[in-house]
Amino acid sequence: MKYPRLLFVAVTAMLALTGCKDDAKQEIADTFESFMSAIQRHDSAAALPLIDDKYFEDLGYLIQAAKSAPREKVFRMRPSERRMIILIRNRIAKEELATLDGRGLMKYLIEERDPGDDDIELWGDIKNIKLRPPRATAEMEIEDLGLRLQLEFIEVDHVWKVNPAAFDEKFDKRVERVSVKSGKREDTLLQERETRLSGKPVNSGIWDPPK
Repeated sequence: MKYPRLLFVAVTAMLALTGCKDDAKQEIADTFESFMSAIQRHDSAAALPLIDDKYFEDLGYLIQAAKSAPREKVFRMRPSERRMIILIRNRIAKEELATLDGRGLMKYLIEERDPGDDDIELWGDIKNIKLRPPRATAEMEIEDLGLRLQLEFIEVDHVWKVNPAAFDEKFDKRVERVSVKSGKREDTLLQERETRLSGKPVNSGIWDPPK
């Protein structure tokens, strides 16, 4: 009699584990949906708690680069990183930059997101969620660009958070394609984009650190 009992316990445990995984996957999907909804509403109070702290650290690195990196170093960065540096140098006053950190920059980006900036508009549902506690990954396919991006999540204090770095990858691919199609340098495209979105003329001097 004990063997059927052990089998019952094993099956019950397996079903419980499967249920936990399904619950976690649903929580991840809900986190992503909530994050995207908050971004589109310009709601930083709702979005910031759902972002992986690592992304704030990455933004902090770009803030430091915006303060002092020479153009030779900036030109070796990815288009999404150069986009951020040009935005910081063009829009944020020097006295504000002195105390700005990654979380503060993300708050600014969410609240002041330009109406003409469609970088975040193309997105789809996530699928193929894979759990590797405390982390997880999920795929997001953007048919308009023919891209399949991988999003990363982390669970902190029983709350799942998203790392938005995949959207930076999407931006990189878009700039590369437009550059090839138009014959324009990526840096020229980024200058034109920042001029259009900020309403402030941007010339090549933006690639030098502020004086």
